[in-house]
Amino acid sequence: MENILSIPFLKHLSNDIAVDLGTSNSSISSDSTSIKFSESSFAAYDQRKKQVIAVGDRAKKMLGRTPPYIKIIRPIKNGIIGNKETACYLIAYLMKNLKLSNLIKPRVLAGVPDDSSEIERFSVLEAFRLSGARIVYLIEQIIAVAIGSDIPVMEANGNIIVDLGTTSCRVAIISLGGIVKMQTTPFAGEYMDKAVSEMLMRKYNLLVGELTCEKIKLQLGSAVKLDQKSSMHVGGRNIKTGLPDSATVWTNDVFEALSEPVNKIVKTIESCIESAPHGFINDIVDKGITISGGIASMRGLDRLITKKLGIKCKIAPEPSFSLVRGMERILADKHLMKFFFNSSQDRLSSLK
Repeated sequence: MENILSIPFLKHLSNDIAVDLGTSNSSISSDSTSIKFSESSFAAYDQRKKQVIAVGDRAKKMLGRTPPYIKIIRPIKNGIIGNKETACYLIAYLMKNLKLSNLIKPRVLAGVPDDSSEIERFSVLEAFRLSGARIVYLIEQIIAVAIGSDIPVMEANGNIIVDLGTTSCRVAIISLGGIVKMQTTPFAGEYMDKAVSEMLMRKYNLLVGELTCEKIKLQLGSAVKLDQKSSMHVGGRNIKTGLPDSATVWTNDVFEALSEPVNKIVKTIESCIESAPHGFINDIVDKGITISGGIASMRGLDRLITKKLGIKCKIAPEPSFSLVRGMERILADKHLMKFFFNSSQDRLSSLK
C-alpha cells in the first residue's frame, strides 16, 4: 500500500498528518490544508455513565466546576499516553477537526520524548491506530522541534535547541540527525503556574484555580523586570477567611514569582553547553541558541538568556507549533523519512 501511495497521481487519496500530543495542548496539521488545529489536552469522564462526555477546550473549561462523578482527565503526560480510552477520544477529535475527506486512512507522525520506554511508545502507536490511522510513525520530539525551528539538524555542526514545554524544559545539542547531549529540568510551564499560585497565597492570601494561574502567567509573565507595569484583577478565595476575595496583581509580582524557574532554565542551558564536546563550542557560539515551545514567547526570555550566557538567543518561528512544523517537513521529505524510519521499530501499520 505504501508503494502504491508513493505514486504522485494517487497521493490525493490519502493524507499525511502531524500530531503533537502535549500535556496541556495538542496540535495537529495535514498536508492537505494550511490549518494548524490546536486544543487543550483534557477529557471529561462521566463515572456514572462510564463514558467521555467532552474533550479539548470544552473539557478544560469544566476544570474545578464539575460534580463529583465527572472527572477531568489529562490523558497525555509529556507526549506519553496515560489513559488510552480518553486519549483515543482526544486524537479522534483532533483528526475530525481537520475535516479529511480522502478515501484511504491517513499516515500519521507523532512525537515522543527521547527517554520514553518501548511500552510507552507502543501505547502511542496503538492509540493512533485505534483512532483511524493507516500507518503511524514516532519521532523523538526534540529532533522534530529542531527541524521545525529551522535548525539544519542533518549538518555536522553543533546546534542547540531549547524546548520549553508544560512539564519539562529539554535542552539538546543536535548534529547529523542525532542527539549529542541532552539535559532536562522540570522547571517549566506547570512549575511556573505553581509559583504564581504560591505568590498569590503568600502576598495576597488569595487561592485561585489552575486556569487563573496559567492566565496570569501568559498575560503578565516576564523574564526581566519591566519599566512599564501592567496589572490584572484576580478573583479567588481568601485563605484566612474562606470567603470570596480579589486582588490586583502586577507584572513585578509575577516577575518575582517566575524568577526561580526562569533562572533554573538558564542554568540548565548553561550546564548543557558546558558539558558539550569541545568540537561543538564554536558552532554553538556562532549559531546561537534557539528556544521553542509555549513559554518561548515570554517577554524578555531570549534577551535574558543572551545576557546571562553571552550567546545570542532567538525565538523559533511559531514556537508553539515547532514540533508540528518539524514533523510536517519530515513527512514531506523522502530522505528524512528514510533516515529516521528505514530501520526503525517506531511504526505501526493497521494493515498488518
